[in-house]
Amino acid sequence: MKKVLSEKETHSLMKTLTEEQRHFISNYIVQCKKLKWLDVLSRSKTDFTYKNANTPTVNIETNEWTLKTIIDGGYRKRPFKCDCGASLRHQYIVYNNKEEKEYKFGSTCFEEHTNLDAQIVKDIKRGFYLIDIELDEILIKYKKRELFNVSSFLHLKDDPVAADLIKQAKLNIPLSTKQIDELRKAEFHYKHNKNKQEAYKGLNELQITLIEKLPLKEQVELVKDLIRKEFHYEDLPDTVDSAEIQLFVKLGLPLLNRHRIRFNTIEFFSQTEQVTSEAATENKQLSFKEANEITYDVFMKRHLHILKKVRENQDRISSDNEKIWLNIQNNIKEFRDGKEFNHSAFKGDINHILKHLDLGLENMYG
Repeated sequence: MKKVLSEKETHSLMKTLTEEQRHFISNYIVQCKKLKWLDVLSRSKTDFTYKNANTPTVNIETNEWTLKTIIDGGYRKRPFKCDCGASLRHQYIVYNNKEEKEYKFGSTCFEEHTNLDAQIVKDIKRGFYLIDIELDEILIKYKKRELFNVSSFLHLKDDPVAADLIKQAKLNIPLSTKQIDELRKAEFHYKHNKNKQEAYKGLNELQITLIEKLPLKEQVELVKDLIRKEFHYEDLPDTVDSAEIQLFVKLGLPLLNRHRIRFNTIEFFSQTEQVTSEAATENKQLSFKEANEITYDVFMKRHLHILKKVRENQDRISSDNEKIWLNIQNNIKEFRDGKEFNHSAFKGDINHILKHLDLGLENMYG
């Protein structure tokens, strides 16, 4: 990804901001870079700490160096000095906790004196570059007057991230794509927490503990089903070999989508074991008349081996395609129970799943 604006263009657009806007956005960029530095160092398990004027020091295991701030001297200016004597535009002010001494470095001296690995420095610089591109986006949007309406997010004022973004918008500073995503993420968590308050009424501690241990995506799914009172027990087979499904039923919690995929698949495969040997040889194109008159037994003879192959790989099915796979299974169950079955729609759906799983079998339904 290439930087959109030159240093000169960035400088020119920054000058069009008011003093308050310029201070706000400059502080945002500096904070982003400090956080990026911390993020890279923490992921690399480097001993480092980062101090923010507004938050406590963040410790990464043992620490020797503390990054206090990064100062930008401005376009075509090098007003600062490295401790080695070199003139700097960007100055990194760091504190050595063992020596109890502050240092002022440029990027080169910082790398040498803190013994940072070359890959870490590369990752930091890459992160800084992307932050500069984000600044470009904000400035270009400002020039075009592309402001983001935050009126529907004002209830998020107690969320620290959202509060800063709302303040930025109120200063008539556009939000970057990344910032808009962060605001929507804050809204998502706000709604989820509100839904949890409603869903958890009447639940005991064990039920709530189990829900809280689930991944966020499954928490959202289960909480919504609790509110709608949709438990999905109606299609449970007589016997279920999954201890987790048994626990959910015992606790009176809705079954998850992955549970339903599991027991639906088990059910319809257990009903059709006898037809596996003939499946491979009977996969032929049907005439229009045959397609309309196909029976459940004929269908299973033709397609069971494909369905089993998908079942073996169902853990790789994406969340979007899980719904298609679940729908396929439900339609087959209804077909077995005597309801109408759309064979053409089935072929389209199963072909989509096969392509998604890259099993090399989709040409059978092309």
